[in-house]
Amino acid sequence: MQIELPWLDELHRPTRAPRRPTVLTANEVASVFEHMCGVHALMAKLMYGTGMRLMECMTLRIKDVDFERREITIRHGKGAKIG
Repeated sequence: MQIELPWLDELHRPTRAPRRPTVLTANEVASVFEHMCGVHALMAKLMYGTGMRLMECMTLRIKDVDFERREITIRHGKGAKIG
């Protein structure tokens, strides 16, 4: 079209606002846990207390928990992802 559009030079790409995570207070977390029971409560408390991810918690086996050393072994965690 061979038309000059000088106003295009002043346009800039929009920037996204930084993503801020939602963080619950200790009282809010306790309130959520009060409404949970059974396996779901155990999983939620484990994930909250240890920082493990959902699939890490789902694949947890009894032999991965060492009560003497107070240690949980995470196998195939996200940090060791290949590919």
